[in-house]
Amino acid sequence: MKSLTTEGASTKISPIVRQDKEVKTIMVPVTSSKILVIESRKSESLDVIPSQNEGVLVYTVDMMKGQLGGGYVIQKRVGSIDTNFEDAALHAGDSITVEGVKITVTGLSTSGDTVKISKG
Repeated sequence: MKSLTTEGASTKISPIVRQDKEVKTIMVPVTSSKILVIESRKSESLDVIPSQNEGVLVYTVDMMKGQLGGGYVIQKRVGSIDTNFEDAALHAGDSITVEGVKITVTGLSTSGDTVKISKG
């Protein structure tokens, strides 16, 4: 993303496991050592996901901590109850704000998911 505005910008992201040349991941710096990561998860290839759990996965990565040190934190959608985060992905119409960044899922489709990202 070039810059974050209150109006926001929409981007379509292709499922992370799909072999194509489309956008796979959106990364937004939120501090000097932390990024917000947004990706599309579909039941394809190595990702075996029930259709009701497909959607947009949002998580933060603290680069000062290692993966085993808790550097990755899944940002669950409202209503997510699974302790393994299997139902954490956002669905069409869902919106969350993380570290002042608002992510709204404006559409889900087999070709990819569309998100609007703005200042929260």
